[in-house]
Amino acid sequence: MSKKAVTYLVVVFIALALLLHYPFLAIVNKPLFIAGVPIFLIYLTIVWSLLVAIGFLIIRKGNSDDGHGH
Repeated sequence: MSKKAVTYLVVVFIALALLLHYPFLAIVNKPLFIAGVPIFLIYLTIVWSLLVAIGFLIIRKGNSDDGHGH
């Protein structure tokens, strides 16, 4: 994996990790529900899914740039 890909992974991780701290969690920690599911759980699922998906895309692109042919 290239150094650039590692840098992107660190930046994405830090940015999305910040979304899991107080100011943002306080915004969604309300008694609101969507289809019976608390908005807080939906928020956590979306942030976690973004972290996994973006990380996957960065790693996939980083591996293809290394010339290994995958």
